[in-house]
Order: sequence, then C-alpha cells, then structure tokens
Amino acid sequence: MNSNVSPVELDTLEAVSESEIEVLRESAHRASTLLKQLANEQRLLIMCKLMEGECSVSYLAEHIGLAQSATSQHLAKLRETGLLATRRDAQSIYYRIGDENAVRVLKTLCEIFAPPGH
Repeated sequence: MNSNVSPVELDTLEAVSESEIEVLRESAHRASTLLKQLANEQRLLIMCKLMEGECSVSYLAEHIGLAQSATSQHLAKLRETGLLATRRDAQSIYYRIGDENAVRVLKTLCEIFAPPGH
C-alpha cells in the first residue's frame, strides 16, 4: 500500500466506477483531438482567421499563403474532426468554426500569444 494514501482515500479511489473512467477517457480523447488539430501551424492559422467569421477556401489560402489544394486538405482534416462547419453558396463553400470548445481554446491562445494591439 502507498504510504501517502490513507485507507479511506484508497477506498475512495477504488470506488471510481468504470463508467466514470469511460467518461474521462472520452473527454481526454476529444481534448487530444482538438489539440492535435491546433498543433499544426497552418491549421492554427486557418482557425484563427475563421475566428473573424466564415471564409471561402480561396480567401483562406490567400490569407495564410498556401495553395488552394493544401488549404483544402487542412480544411478537410478540421472538418472531419468536427471543428468546422460549412455553407454552400452556388459554387463556393464557406467555412466557419463549428465547435464552441475550439472557440474557447482559440480565445485563450489569442490572449496568451497574440501580438500587442491585435
């Protein structure tokens, strides 16, 4: 037995149900998925631009300095994980952030890392 844990605490720790552990695992999975997507610099730039509102692929590509095909690939990854939503207008597809948790994380990142005056 760990000498730092009292018998009462040990009983409490052992009482964590399998369903509670599964909930924690699911939460950890969702968090790691979000963080993996934002860990890519190009996808982070895309998400930061989308914080300002919805944009087309061509507008995003121009803003972040990537080819449209590369931008589309990043957008597809973000969309697959549920971070983006889309709207079609004739031939154009417009992207927007579709996950409120992503918005909260991005706001925090902006508070920490945004250059002064932005």
